[in-house]
Amino acid sequence: MLSLAGGKWVTGRVARTWLVVTAVLLFFCLALDSLVDDSPTMDEQNHIARGLAFLRTGDPRLSLEHPPLINTLSVLPLLTMPELRLPTDHPSWERREGWYEFADLFLWQYNHDTDRIVFLSRLPIVFLTIALGLVGYRFAFHFWGRAAAVPALALLLLEPNLMAHGRYATTDLGATLFTFLTTFLLWRLWLDSSRWHWRRWLPVALVMGLAFGSKLSTLGFVPIWAMLALLPLYPAAPGGNGRAALRRLGQLLAAGIPALLIVWLIFGLEW
Repeated sequence: MLSLAGGKWVTGRVARTWLVVTAVLLFFCLALDSLVDDSPTMDEQNHIARGLAFLRTGDPRLSLEHPPLINTLSVLPLLTMPELRLPTDHPSWERREGWYEFADLFLWQYNHDTDRIVFLSRLPIVFLTIALGLVGYRFAFHFWGRAAAVPALALLLLEPNLMAHGRYATTDLGATLFTFLTTFLLWRLWLDSSRWHWRRWLPVALVMGLAFGSKLSTLGFVPIWAMLALLPLYPAAPGGNGRAALRRLGQLLAAGIPALLIVWLIFGLEW
């Protein structure tokens, strides 16, 4: 009986693995197919030029709307095109609000292989979207078990908004990934509010820093996380709910310090 039960468990795990692989490959094929000959959106050129300028020069002067993390990850494949020229010799590079013109010059005048530039810059975002789906898979597995994990992954990857934005060289999906992952890690940390759990707290601080380094609007989740820390949503802890809630809030606030240091590192230690 034990052997039979063990065989069924192994068979179920293999089947679930193949379903996960199928869902990921389906999304990847759909995203890849839509990347070909798909013209850039109005703001992608800004993100691409901003990321490559930071990667090439280490100067974050163009990263005024958003931190440079996702833009930099997005343009990493452009390192295979060393012939690309940045319009750093143009006055738009010196003007504080000249990045619109700088991006326009980069994509349409200084360089001529626009299709390849846009295609390569979108690829990392596709992989970030797949990572988001896998985090959703783990989230569903943690809360509702094996039966919910694969449907959650498929529904997430095939959700129209995520399919639409999960193939563009913008900051939206990267910020969504790291914000969702921060929330999930905070929840796992707070399931036991009786002690600090440093090994669980450190990943929270790291991923929170990556979230803040992805998009400025992720800062809006700080009050949401604070509210989640104070609500009685977790198992009872010694000392009462009030003390446990203050400990959770302290863990959140303490994570903000290394998170801001990570943002500073993302900016290349520039103010």
